[in-house]
Amino acid sequence: MSDSENIMSKMSFYMRPHNICICKGVSEEKIKDAVKRQGARNFTEIQRLTSCSTGCGTCEGRVKELLEKILNHEIK
Repeated sequence: MSDSENIMSKMSFYMRPHNICICKGVSEEKIKDAVKRQGARNFTEIQRLTSCSTGCGTCEGRVKELLEKILNHEIK
């Protein structure tokens, strides 16, 4: 891989959305939007609005942690 290809690959990695839920392809931004624009206030509402953690369930802890940080204004 050339230097320019390597740089482009790294840029692509950092520019794509950070998925919290791999099974359903739900990004951190989608969860933020569910809270800030759609009014979600708990895990069940996040699931209903985004479908996250409705597949294997492995991401439940990450989703709950992110929700808490958003509600506590630790993340904008």
